[in-house]
Amino acid sequence: MSNFDLFNSECGLSHAAQQWNKMWDLWGEGKVPSPYDELMRYQSEVYNGGHSQYFCNTDNCYDLKAEVEALLTILPPALAEHVHRFHVAFIAAGNDLNDETNDIEEACENAFYEHEQQINKLLEDYAATIEL
Repeated sequence: MSNFDLFNSECGLSHAAQQWNKMWDLWGEGKVPSPYDELMRYQSEVYNGGHSQYFCNTDNCYDLKAEVEALLTILPPALAEHVHRFHVAFIAAGNDLNDETNDIEEACENAFYEHEQQINKLLEDYAATIEL
């Protein structure tokens, strides 16, 4: 047993909570497989600044097309449709968001929060596979 394990058990973290924390640690180290890696980045960025932040940051730091393609394989279909629409609008706008893209983004934000529990469940199910 490592000191980390001892610390967690003393703090009363459940096994599931430890797996959840480990999942985020692995993600920070770049060790989470696709499409969970993309899902975690998506969730984190949307929580931080919305879909425009997700798309801008992803476009600047990753292969946006590949990221979105992976994301669309795991998102609930209704949310995936909104993400796809915003991706198309974002590319067409050349990162210069306008009223039309803002309307699409707002619909995307609403869809995200309507499906938030499903996203969390996907991540919880993945975290449950992580060995401590």
